[in-house]
Amino acid sequence: MNFSDVTKILQSLPTTYQRSGNDFQAWQNSLAGGITRFTESIDNTSAQMQFFEASGNWLNLWGKLLGVIRNPSESDTAYRARIVGTMLAWRGTPNGIVSYLALAMGLTATVAEAFPAVGWTLNLAPGTSLTPAQKTQLASNLAFVRPAGVPYSVRTVTNGLFLGTGNFLNTTHFPGSWLQPYTTLSSFTVPSNTNNTLPTIATTWLSDPTINA
Repeated sequence: MNFSDVTKILQSLPTTYQRSGNDFQAWQNSLAGGITRFTESIDNTSAQMQFFEASGNWLNLWGKLLGVIRNPSESDTAYRARIVGTMLAWRGTPNGIVSYLALAMGLTATVAEAFPAVGWTLNLAPGTSLTPAQKTQLASNLAFVRPAGVPYSVRTVTNGLFLGTGNFLNTTHFPGSWLQPYTTLSSFTVPSNTNNTLPTIATTWLSDPTINA
């Protein structure tokens, strides 16, 4: 409760508890201030127990409970969105992979399936450059949504070359098709299985049959 709410409650007490004069008003304001400090701290602590209100280490605890660890330097907003995305992500489909990576890492990508063979390729948008740490994180994220045991490759488009120019009805030249060679990312290992989210803290909150009956 804020100061105004506390004051209204104090002023609604029976007249037996009320007095007139500036001294009583000053005392009541002081009492209202103390109660406000107490109730605000309790309200804020209680709010941290709500997923969409939690922040900082409280949000970290939610993430650990749901098996999704915060990335280095990841903001609360991005982390919360990634937790939700992991919980609700489609599994094992091209659209699921693309949509999840857009949410989890802000990466634009497409998935090409290797029909009639078994396998798939994740094509990152042109100009995408990943640090070793980001590659590790990408591999970890893919483990939640990739089809288990299916061969894969990950590559990104590099700057291409013109295939040539064209001439249309003797007017000015126009550029031809771009050649966009792919660079396959090295040092990249995705686990062979698709992971379920498992708590990383000691709790049976999600698995106890009595709690979750």
